[in-house]
Amino acid sequence: MITNPTKPTPKRPPTLMGVFNFNLSDLIANQDGKLSKRQIQIASATQPNPLVQLILMGHVGLIIGVMGLIVVASGITAEKVFFLIVASMVILSPFLYAMNRVSMAQNSGLSADDLQSGEVLSICGAVTLQKSETMRQPHRIQVDEMRFTIPTEALDLFQEGREYCIYYATHSRKIVSIREMTTV
Repeated sequence: MITNPTKPTPKRPPTLMGVFNFNLSDLIANQDGKLSKRQIQIASATQPNPLVQLILMGHVGLIIGVMGLIVVASGITAEKVFFLIVASMVILSPFLYAMNRVSMAQNSGLSADDLQSGEVLSICGAVTLQKSETMRQPHRIQVDEMRFTIPTEALDLFQEGREYCIYYATHSRKIVSIREMTTV
């Protein structure tokens, strides 16, 4: 009988640090009211370059225009239209993919204003959970009068009524780190 001497590694339960992507160095910098170098590097890598966006959009427009000229200049037959549709999909797909990646990067991470200021604010107090009833509405936590959108995987990591310090970027109000308050 052959047995496998290595057991599968048990999956670690999610933590606030893992879900919100911060480490102890980030938390220390955030407590000092600023973004850490690591947080700035991660967010800077996801910031779209406006010039790249304009170049991509210009190329897509140029390709569509050239293909339109080809259709107009040639006699339109079903075979040619089918060929042009397939060709346009093949030619445009890398540009559309790149534009999609740029917009995805723009929606993740901190805003350009957050990166420029580098400031972090905090609010501490008891957390109220606001679970969404539908998939369209995001889950939220509330501390005093401040509300923050949280991912679904973070919902079970917060305990209703427990006190936390939420550190967030000044402009986007995106959570950058969290510290659970301990009672002495």
